Amino acid sequence: MMKMKKLIIPVLGTVVILGAGTGVYAAETNNGHTPSFNQMKSYMAKAHPNLSDKELKQMYNACH
Repeated sequence: MMKMKKLIIPVLGTVVILGAGTGVYAAETNNGHTPSFNQMKSYMAKAHPNLSDKELKQMYNACH
């Protein structure tokens, strides 16, 4: 049982540290400003050519 606790604590600590680091990186990207749908539309259309404008807008809203 002690071996299990010794393993779980460092694993959970690592998960928390990596999760916090990812959040900080995301907040710092693009000076904290989220690009508008119109700015992202051309990139999204290239990545998802089979989606309509309405579907791209729905995807954008789901992510931002």
